[in-house]
Amino acid sequence: MTTTVNPATGEVAVELGGQTFRLRAAMRRVGELETQLGVSGLAGVQEKLSQASAGMTFTALKCLCVSDNAEALDDLLYTEITPAIDAVWKALLFGLPEPKKKPRPATMTNGQQQSPGRDSEPLLTVS
Repeated sequence: MTTTVNPATGEVAVELGGQTFRLRAAMRRVGELETQLGVSGLAGVQEKLSQASAGMTFTALKCLCVSDNAEALDDLLYTEITPAIDAVWKALLFGLPEPKKKPRPATMTNGQQQSPGRDSEPLLTVS
């Protein structure tokens, strides 16, 4: 089973039950997930999903799936729960980027104004 992440789009492709499903944490989909789980906010989503139950995982997959084959999720076997949970977490992680840092003001060096340039640190690090 493979999971592929596209950080540019926040989309996660996961192979489950021999099929590939695409997950994306778009605002509407995350809002639907909150409603389905009966929570408000991402902290509530995190708490519910940390229980790693089949029901919570299935609900998250159904809410975040943007594939044309989403109905095939109904037939997944329980043995697919671990990669499914992993894919849901990755979709939420990559679909909810870190807030942008405020630009630093230009500095003066030897009487010349210098641009602060871009940070060399990555915006998101996943291990």
